[in-house]
Amino acid sequence: MTIILVNRFAGGQATPTGRMLADVARELLARGAEVLVLTSRGRYADEEGALPQGVQLRHLGGASGGRLWQWLSFWVHVMLALPSLARGPCLLMTDPPFLSLAALPAFCLGRGPFFLWTMDLYPEALVASGRLWEGSLLHRVLVAAHRWSLLALRGLVVLGECQWQRLQQHEGWMPARSMCLTVPPWDERPLPRVEKSNNPWLRREGFANCKIALYAGNLGEGHESQALVEVARLLHQQQRGDWRIVMVCRGSGVAGLRRDIAGLSTICVMDYVAADEAAALLWGADVHLITMKEHWSGVIVPSKLQGVLKTAAPVLFIGPPNSGTALEILRLNRGEVLRAEATAAEVLEALERQVSRSGLLPVLDDRTGARTVADFLLGEGKPS
Repeated sequence: MTIILVNRFAGGQATPTGRMLADVARELLARGAEVLVLTSRGRYADEEGALPQGVQLRHLGGASGGRLWQWLSFWVHVMLALPSLARGPCLLMTDPPFLSLAALPAFCLGRGPFFLWTMDLYPEALVASGRLWEGSLLHRVLVAAHRWSLLALRGLVVLGECQWQRLQQHEGWMPARSMCLTVPPWDERPLPRVEKSNNPWLRREGFANCKIALYAGNLGEGHESQALVEVARLLHQQQRGDWRIVMVCRGSGVAGLRRDIAGLSTICVMDYVAADEAAALLWGADVHLITMKEHWSGVIVPSKLQGVLKTAAPVLFIGPPNSGTALEILRLNRGEVLRAEATAAEVLEALERQVSRSGLLPVLDDRTGARTVADFLLGEGKPS
């Protein structure tokens, strides 16, 4: 039996969806399944994704053009390829959006079964970003088309209870709980402890004598950055050199962030580090930062938390207190949660409270996620 995994990116370190797809592929291979990955010809920021040996790989769509064109090209190629390829379970991710619609021709021909892994929810993400007006004709068409495609699924993989609740709001479609597997994002990268006194990344960047509040990961439309800029501005006004806000990020929000921090010495923005420096980067933080804009709860689930939990530093989450990430941080007693409208002084006070816990928290490394998804696929949608 060949299991097909579909996502625009596969493997590599820079994209969590690509990392997690590779982890699931590795688990399936270990169970004796054949694995075919359908992925784009394009790469994320020129990163070459590595997949486990034994995975069959097929590149679809174009590698050039803007993101919308690459989405459309890959989507159309998937729609055309699946009818001739799908003879067993097929797991569709959400890059590009609406991949479950691309599977409908194959479903009508009796192929599958098909599963959807809802990394992001669409069209909810378009509404939250302001690109689509809720209740508009286009919105109603997209909701109806997506609801129709969901009826063809054997099962869903969702990232948490908040996302499950958002899915239940789709009028006219009420998925059975038995067809749904809840698996938070995970991070299986090796991130061994790196002591701050001997941290090569801190030394190289000149941060050895600073307290580091670190934001590491995507800075997309659903992520808040203004609160961090205001903290950096407050530190700059107070002429404090003991704290540094460090943003190691990519995404649509980076260009605006660079404009906002002009002239501030208390915050810096830099590109992702190489894979072999990831441990030094994450262990270099005194407090980790995760942010989310107010209306994005359940639409996205930041994967940053799973890497953070593999260090001994606390987390400051700025965003909706009812989001899955916020609730998990509080459940694990790993840090503090503030709303996005918190003042710079309130954020700085929270950082000062949390830094006293830095280096003292237990390392949490849950490696059950990929195995659970593999079980779900091999059991054809029956959660174990």
